[in-house]
Amino acid sequence: MNATHHGTHLLYPEVCNCCNYCLTNIPEGGACTIGSPGTPAPVDICGPGLICAENDEGLTTCQK
Repeated sequence: MNATHHGTHLLYPEVCNCCNYCLTNIPEGGACTIGSPGTPAPVDICGPGLICAENDEGLTTCQK
């Protein structure tokens, strides 16, 4: 992270791992997707210290 980038760099989620893959951080309370095998790779992820979980309204959000 720096002043213009707020994300996480990982290896690309395919067999080749050929390049970096950047996931943008979602803030607390932001909508997120839990995902499952076979679904497309995400483009964002809950920020540091947060997890994607279902809230009381049945929606998945980034929570502590």
